[in-house]
Amino acid sequence: EKNINKESSIGQKGTVTITIPKNQSGLGKIGVTVGNSYREVEAITNEENDISLNAQIKVIGVENDIFIVKKIKG
Repeated sequence: EKNINKESSIGQKGTVTITIPKNQSGLGKIGVTVGNSYREVEAITNEENDISLNAQIKVIGVENDIFIVKKIKG
């Protein structure tokens, strides 16, 4: 399993594969393409509402190998 360059994933867009609970209250998962490889990785959010399955997200940070994301409005 190759390590993915977490920093290069910041700004990338992806899709929620497991609902991400609001206010960093738990872990969800996202599918995101980093470089040429698609990965499913754990994610949290600071948003006031859960980010539901299949929602479009943007990676805004990485902390302890967990991706911090926000929902793309639209």
